[in-house]
Amino acid sequence: TYFFFRIFLDHEFRSIIHSNDEINRQNSQSRSRIGQPYFKEKVHDYMPRCPFTNIDELKLLRARHIIPYKICETKKTWKTNKTIPPKYKRKGLKNYHSIDKYNGLTLSHTYDYLFDKGYITFLDDGQIICSSLFEDKTWENLRIDESKKYNIIPNGREKFLEYHRKKVFKDPIEFHIN
Repeated sequence: TYFFFRIFLDHEFRSIIHSNDEINRQNSQSRSRIGQPYFKEKVHDYMPRCPFTNIDELKLLRARHIIPYKICETKKTWKTNKTIPPKYKRKGLKNYHSIDKYNGLTLSHTYDYLFDKGYITFLDDGQIICSSLFEDKTWENLRIDESKKYNIIPNGREKFLEYHRKKVFKDPIEFHIN
């Protein structure tokens, strides 16, 4: 009887685990960002490689929002004369800046993380600014040189970069600008 009871318990346990996995997968799919594939394609077309690594393999790159997607969709940003494509408007996209290629950078994973968390930012001319939260040795190991200007193709990105410097970057920007 122990054998049959054990099989029954294993079956019930697997059913519970798999049903939870299914629920989690469905929830994560429903939370996916509206227009994200469109945004990623437009950003990668506009900026095809990571400015730090020169990698152009899309599987190794991310399209990072400069003004975070959540902010674009929940807070009022500035007006634009561009309209949201009907396909995404029907799905509930509220703000064109959520899919605007100028609100994005193509970055490899490490630099994507640093930018997303506000440890690095850029001036309008591509000059990188690094947070003082890390030692110089860390920036050297990451091969980030604050005196270098990176090719982030800033034309059209100025207002987005300004927002990132003021609201996302971890240090007061005045601390870094001479």
